[in-house]
Amino acid sequence: MGRDKDKGFKYIKLFHKLKNMASWVFDPDFRSFKRYEYQTVPMEELGDLNKLKFVRDIQLATSGFISPSLEEHMSLLKRENRLYKMDVDITPFGRIQLQETDGSSRYFLLGYHEKSKKLYVSSRKANNCSIWHRYQEKQLIKQIGYIYPVNNEFFYLKNRFFDKDMAHLQADEKIRLRQKFNTFMELLYKHNPHLGRGVQHIPPQQNDLSQISNVRPIQLEKGIKGLYVPSNIGKNYVVLTPYLEAIDQNNVKYLSLSEFRTLINEKAITPFSETKYGADLGLFGDQLHIKIHGPEGETPQMQKWMSLDDFLNSSEISAKMKYEVTHFLIEKKDFLTHLTAVPIEGNDSKLIIKKHHGTGIHYYAIEPLGKKSMPTDFRPIEHLRKKYPEIYHIYDRHMGPSHSKEERRKTIHRTTRL
Repeated sequence: MGRDKDKGFKYIKLFHKLKNMASWVFDPDFRSFKRYEYQTVPMEELGDLNKLKFVRDIQLATSGFISPSLEEHMSLLKRENRLYKMDVDITPFGRIQLQETDGSSRYFLLGYHEKSKKLYVSSRKANNCSIWHRYQEKQLIKQIGYIYPVNNEFFYLKNRFFDKDMAHLQADEKIRLRQKFNTFMELLYKHNPHLGRGVQHIPPQQNDLSQISNVRPIQLEKGIKGLYVPSNIGKNYVVLTPYLEAIDQNNVKYLSLSEFRTLINEKAITPFSETKYGADLGLFGDQLHIKIHGPEGETPQMQKWMSLDDFLNSSEISAKMKYEVTHFLIEKKDFLTHLTAVPIEGNDSKLIIKKHHGTGIHYYAIEPLGKKSMPTDFRPIEHLRKKYPEIYHIYDRHMGPSHSKEERRKTIHRTTRL
């Protein structure tokens, strides 16, 4: 057995001796390496796979086998070469950062392989090369959910789409990559709760606009499409850029300072009720705000939200309106809050249910398609039971046992000024 092994090594050595002789004659790189670098430069410093192959051939010609250290070094260099080749073949088309206020961040790089037309994603580097993985949504969602901020309670996103690097592609392919870029940002926002905490909640009547962050988003419209960043607040204008979209000339908003102030005042408040006496109610945090929509609200100043204290101290509001608000709103809590809206089967209308804040009694309105119910349209729920019994069962089914007999008893013959 040992003789066969020795015989095998002899053949290996003989073969590589002949191969090395041929390389010495015909390959100047091999000749130069053996003459000047072999046994002069440490093997760990040889960063060229071809030179390691020369070492391998010399070792095989000398002993018939290669050393474990050489085998390990060649294997490592092959992996690095594959990593480098992949990094060369894939073109990054966008970068998205999860940023913290202290500057620390994580990133995702999106890449495109032009030959295969496949998408890749990278979030780290090795040997100064991006480590690319196929874009697989399910895997990414899992990864996204485990990313936590280090020094803050929230992240905000910063993004850049590499338009110039994609300029040579066909138009439909550029559109596809831009859409995928936007979709990935939406995935990040939906599946990492720390991003939602990065939305700025700007108090109404914000006078010092310099306190507003120019990198964190503001909720200007409903849904994730309504998130914008006040990226530039100048002396006379504000530039708003979309938060979860690659920026282009079609989706940037330019507003005057007065338009922006009006916008943030409107969006900072969460409306929850309208009243018959001309006041809308809203909340910012736990603070009550009021906006006039009756005759006194015809002037632009009166159409803006103001805190309850500012409202009562304003010289522009009549004593009658202040009495209406303090007596009916504050003392009697005479306003409705929305509970639910239920479609009526076989009809283009909805059953709107609201609750009277002071008494707890439910009120209703039947709202036709495309028409908004006014406070004057609402009646006590007992009225629905008597006049529209075929619709009352919808209320009964959706509201369940929450409307007690006592509530029905209170409703009968009761008139409440709204």
